[in-house]
Amino acid sequence: MESRLDAIKGAAIVLIVANHLRNLLPSSLVYAQLVLPQSTPSVSDLIEPILGVKKLIFVMPAMISGLGYQGAHLFLIASGFGLTLSFLRKGIHLRRWYLRRAERILPMYWLSLVILLVLFLHFSDEPRSRILTAFILQVLGVHILVPAFFHGFRINAPHWFIGLLFQFYLVFPLLVKLFKRWKPSQIFFLSVLVTVLCRLLGLYYLNQFHMRFSVGAVFACRLAEFVFGMTFAYHIAAYPQSWINVLRRLAVPLYLFGILLHCSKPTSALSDTVIGISLFLFLWSFASYLPSLMLRGAVFLGRHALGIFVFHSLFIRPVYLLVSQIGVRDNHLMFLSLLLICVAAGIIVDMLVARVQGAVFEHFARSAAAEQKS
Repeated sequence: MESRLDAIKGAAIVLIVANHLRNLLPSSLVYAQLVLPQSTPSVSDLIEPILGVKKLIFVMPAMISGLGYQGAHLFLIASGFGLTLSFLRKGIHLRRWYLRRAERILPMYWLSLVILLVLFLHFSDEPRSRILTAFILQVLGVHILVPAFFHGFRINAPHWFIGLLFQFYLVFPLLVKLFKRWKPSQIFFLSVLVTVLCRLLGLYYLNQFHMRFSVGAVFACRLAEFVFGMTFAYHIAAYPQSWINVLRRLAVPLYLFGILLHCSKPTSALSDTVIGISLFLFLWSFASYLPSLMLRGAVFLGRHALGIFVFHSLFIRPVYLLVSQIGVRDNHLMFLSLLLICVAAGIIVDMLVARVQGAVFEHFARSAAAEQKS
């Protein structure tokens, strides 16, 4: 079960990196219109580019790149699923639970912020007061609540998701209490209602800030995805085989229905929830059919997804300049080169930080043990 979850995270991180390279493939911008609810493309715009086998092969990287923002949906559901599965097995002691979350995320996240701070202070023309404000807000994880600093340092746009994740970590213990009192299905449908109402509020009343509000400035706008992950974990724990046939039958048509929902302004309030759930269901089922080698590769990516997620944007510009100097001019080859190099660089950073962090913790543990003996 954990290997499937890690494989989904691996797919999610590839989608996200590909999405941040979408400007290399102009046709991907058609699919990127689905990112925000206020941009509602017509169905014909999405269908026309993929008619014919040759066009389908040519446009496939652009589709993956343009639709790569959906990797964030997968991470939200996977987070709810993973946290709930761990809770069902071990219970939850709040202090230890928050310490484990902090140990995993904060060193990697804060390291990336320090690097960005140094880069911006030395090479950016922005006022130092703005740079320091962005740094402080991101360290605290509240930057997504301030419209002007939603993306913090603009060079590393993925950091908005960390702020959203912090919010879900705060409300997770409260959600667990609800799951003890109500049925999982009841909580899920309530979360869908809350999500739709909040997104409609942004869509019609928050004007320009809705661009960020709906993406996830407030956890309630993405609550249904996270709660679905929790609900799925409860059902998998109780009925491990009952989901298989449902996955096969509903995942693909549900995904297409989610895309259709996004092509209308009012129904776009529900589209991300439907898209995220259907994509997660499809990948959960699909993972069981992957050859062993491919599954292990996806699992490996998933286990190093945090480092890739936090650091890959830092490498895009220098790697692009390097590959351009080598003489690569074809957009598709450039796209593939950047994708592979940025993912590999993120994995290396993730492994190095984890090793250093482990060595530091081991040193302090030994020191504490020595003090106790003395």
